[in-house]
Amino acid sequence: MIEPEAEDIPQEIEARRGQIVSWEYNGTMSRERIHKSFSDLPSDYLKYNLKCYKLVYSTLYREQEVEASALVLIPDSVEKADILAYFHGTALPSDMLVPDFYQFDGSMPRLQLSKAALPMASNGYFVVVPDYV
Repeated sequence: MIEPEAEDIPQEIEARRGQIVSWEYNGTMSRERIHKSFSDLPSDYLKYNLKCYKLVYSTLYREQEVEASALVLIPDSVEKADILAYFHGTALPSDMLVPDFYQFDGSMPRLQLSKAALPMASNGYFVVVPDYV
Protein backbone atom coordinates (compact mmCIF):
# COMPACT_ATOMS: atom_id res chain seq x y z
CA MET A 1 0.00 0.00 0.00
CA ILE A 2 1.29 3.44 -0.88
CA GLU A 3 1.11 5.92 1.96
CA PRO A 4 -0.48 9.30 1.19
CA GLU A 5 1.84 12.26 0.81
CA ALA A 6 1.71 14.77 3.66
CA GLU A 7 0.19 17.39 1.35
CA ASP A 8 -2.70 14.97 0.55
CA ILE A 9 -3.76 14.82 4.22
CA PRO A 10 -6.04 17.64 5.39
CA GLN A 11 -4.19 19.82 7.93
CA GLU A 12 -6.86 19.40 10.63
CA ILE A 13 -6.51 15.60 10.44
CA GLU A 14 -2.70 15.76 10.36
CA ALA A 15 -2.80 18.01 13.45
CA ARG A 16 -4.74 15.34 15.39
CA ARG A 17 -2.59 12.43 14.19
CA GLY A 18 -0.95 10.81 17.20
CA GLN A 19 -3.03 12.67 19.77
CA ILE A 20 -4.29 10.70 22.75
CA VAL A 21 -8.05 10.20 22.59
CA SER A 22 -8.37 8.36 25.91
CA TRP A 23 -6.51 6.18 28.35
CA GLU A 24 -7.73 3.72 30.92
CA TYR A 25 -6.02 2.05 33.86
CA ASN A 26 -6.56 -1.71 33.63
CA GLY A 27 -4.94 -2.94 36.82
CA THR A 28 -1.60 -4.24 37.99
CA MET A 29 0.38 -7.40 37.46
CA SER A 30 2.73 -8.55 40.19
CA ARG A 31 6.29 -9.52 39.41
CA GLU A 32 5.64 -12.80 41.23
CA ARG A 33 2.86 -13.61 38.76
CA ILE A 34 5.12 -12.73 35.84
CA HIS A 35 7.93 -14.85 37.30
CA LYS A 36 5.64 -17.92 37.38
CA SER A 37 5.52 -17.72 33.58
CA PHE A 38 9.23 -16.97 33.24
CA SER A 39 10.83 -19.32 35.73
CA ASP A 40 13.82 -19.69 33.40
CA LEU A 41 14.78 -16.05 34.05
CA PRO A 42 16.92 -15.21 37.09
CA SER A 43 14.66 -14.16 39.97
CA ASP A 44 16.40 -10.78 40.25
CA TYR A 45 15.68 -9.95 36.56
CA LEU A 46 11.99 -9.25 37.22
CA LYS A 47 12.20 -6.26 39.54
CA TYR A 48 8.89 -4.41 39.37
CA ASN A 49 5.16 -4.91 39.50
CA LEU A 50 3.47 -3.47 36.41
CA LYS A 51 0.71 -0.93 35.95
CA CYS A 52 -1.26 -1.72 32.80
CA TYR A 53 -3.04 0.90 30.68
CA LYS A 54 -5.06 0.96 27.50
CA LEU A 55 -4.24 3.98 25.35
CA VAL A 56 -6.40 5.10 22.41
CA TYR A 57 -4.89 7.53 19.92
CA SER A 58 -5.72 9.12 16.57
CA THR A 59 -3.93 7.92 13.44
CA LEU A 60 -4.46 7.45 9.70
CA TYR A 61 -5.51 4.32 7.85
CA ARG A 62 -6.14 4.40 4.10
CA GLU A 63 -6.19 8.18 4.15
CA GLN A 64 -8.93 8.21 6.80
CA GLU A 65 -8.64 9.27 10.41
CA VAL A 66 -9.17 6.30 12.75
CA GLU A 67 -8.61 5.47 16.39
CA ALA A 68 -6.03 2.84 17.28
CA SER A 69 -5.11 1.35 20.63
CA ALA A 70 -1.98 0.39 22.49
CA LEU A 71 -1.13 -1.47 25.65
CA VAL A 72 1.19 0.50 27.94
CA LEU A 73 3.10 -1.30 30.69
CA ILE A 74 4.70 0.89 33.34
CA PRO A 75 6.92 -0.54 36.07
CA ASP A 76 5.62 0.47 39.50
CA SER A 77 7.69 3.06 41.39
CA VAL A 78 9.80 3.93 38.33
CA GLU A 79 9.65 7.62 37.47
CA LYS A 80 12.10 7.72 34.56
CA ALA A 81 12.96 4.89 32.18
CA ASP A 82 13.78 4.11 28.58
CA ILE A 83 10.81 3.31 26.34
CA LEU A 84 10.63 0.03 24.50
CA ALA A 85 8.11 -0.35 21.65
CA TYR A 86 7.02 -3.91 20.87
CA PHE A 87 5.59 -4.38 17.39
CA HIS A 88 4.11 -7.83 17.07
CA GLY A 89 4.20 -9.71 13.79
CA THR A 90 1.25 -10.50 11.56
CA ALA A 91 2.47 -13.65 9.80
CA LEU A 92 0.66 -16.00 12.18
CA PRO A 93 -3.06 -16.12 12.94
CA SER A 94 -4.12 -13.03 14.86
CA ASP A 95 -5.38 -14.99 17.87
CA MET A 96 -1.80 -16.14 18.51
CA LEU A 97 -0.08 -12.78 18.47
CA VAL A 98 -2.44 -9.83 18.78
CA PRO A 99 -3.30 -8.82 22.33
CA ASP A 100 -6.91 -7.84 22.88
CA PHE A 101 -6.47 -4.39 24.36
CA TYR A 102 -10.17 -3.92 24.87
CA GLN A 103 -10.30 -6.91 27.21
CA PHE A 104 -6.89 -6.52 28.86
CA ASP A 105 -7.51 -6.45 32.59
CA GLY A 106 -4.01 -6.99 33.94
CA SER A 107 -4.21 -10.77 33.58
CA MET A 108 -1.57 -12.62 31.58
CA PRO A 109 -1.85 -11.58 27.91
CA ARG A 110 -1.32 -13.99 25.06
CA LEU A 111 1.91 -15.95 24.92
CA GLN A 112 3.87 -13.98 22.33
CA LEU A 113 3.18 -10.61 23.95
CA SER A 114 4.08 -11.89 27.38
CA LYS A 115 7.38 -13.42 26.22
CA ALA A 116 8.69 -10.06 25.03
CA ALA A 117 6.91 -7.18 26.70
CA LEU A 118 6.24 -8.32 30.26
CA PRO A 119 9.81 -9.26 31.28
CA MET A 120 11.21 -6.05 29.79
CA ALA A 121 8.64 -3.92 31.61
CA SER A 122 9.24 -5.77 34.86
CA ASN A 123 12.96 -5.11 34.39
CA GLY A 124 12.32 -1.36 34.38
CA TYR A 125 11.39 -0.29 30.83
CA PHE A 126 8.23 1.58 29.88
CA VAL A 127 6.76 -0.75 27.22
CA VAL A 128 4.29 0.32 24.54
CA VAL A 129 2.58 -2.34 22.44
CA PRO A 130 0.54 -0.72 19.65
CA ASP A 131 -2.25 -2.68 18.03
CA TYR A 132 -2.75 -2.66 14.28
CA VAL A 133 -5.81 -0.90 12.87
